[in-house]
Amino acid sequence: MKRYKQAISILIALILVLTTAVPAFGLTNAQLYKEHQVEMDQVFNLRDLGGYKTKDGKKQIRKGLLFRSGELSYATAADIRKLRKELKIKQIFDYRCEVDRKYCPDRKIRGAKNTLLPLRSSTPAKAQKATRRYKYFKALIRDASSEEFHGEFAAWQHKAIREYTTKLFLQEKVTKQYKKYFKALLKNKKRKPVLFHCIAGKDRTGVCAVLTLLALGVDEKTAIRDYELSNTGFRLNHSADYGGMKKAVRTSDLKYALKQVKKKYGSYNKYFRKVYGLTQSDLKKLRKIYLRPVPKAAKSS
Repeated sequence: MKRYKQAISILIALILVLTTAVPAFGLTNAQLYKEHQVEMDQVFNLRDLGGYKTKDGKKQIRKGLLFRSGELSYATAADIRKLRKELKIKQIFDYRCEVDRKYCPDRKIRGAKNTLLPLRSSTPAKAQKATRRYKYFKALIRDASSEEFHGEFAAWQHKAIREYTTKLFLQEKVTKQYKKYFKALLKNKKRKPVLFHCIAGKDRTGVCAVLTLLALGVDEKTAIRDYELSNTGFRLNHSADYGGMKKAVRTSDLKYALKQVKKKYGSYNKYFRKVYGLTQSDLKKLRKIYLRPVPKAAKSS
């Protein structure tokens, strides 16, 4: 009887662990990453925000409209074709600083407008670093496999600190750039596909994705989980094997930053209104453009 009770206790504990690990989706992180990932040869961490549901479960983000990624500097010809013909990208928001764009230029995508919204200031040191990065990876891709490229790229970009993450939400010179991004989203009434990126698509891009999800009415837990999926992507793309790095971002940094936002503004609605000028009417317009009703089959699943 004692062993039986112990077995039941272990089983219950295991069920609790499994259900709390994937409560909102019924998927592991690896499965969720694969569901949103767009496989590319040499564009890092490219994902579609489409499919995430709103808090009330009645609507979801339209697929094929909002994409997040790392820089497009090393995209292969096949990558460019996919971005142009399959994803039909029409607008790109580049959050890298000017020197990154100068020394590690994005590959051109015909028909897509590229808007530079730098979240950092350019310095000589950053210019040198960008030059080294571009030379290193341009040389690497001549001989490296796709797995090795992704792994080395992940290791090169490892930087996630609490203060920096918080600044991305609260520092005026940063938020004014995100504000321009939201203004462009509001004008996108024809629903042309949008891609936003930085270097590795995890910090500046990760925060932009969180802001986008929250503005569209997705719950905070889902937004946080999408942010931390960069860790899953780094692992699946062999960053530990090639670059010795197991984590891209720290969820604790994001949670701390969001706590500071709510502490200062009281709610996300007030934050969007005061920082980005997004009224309730604007948020409704955004949701009309980027959301669609959840199919009945998906609601019941």
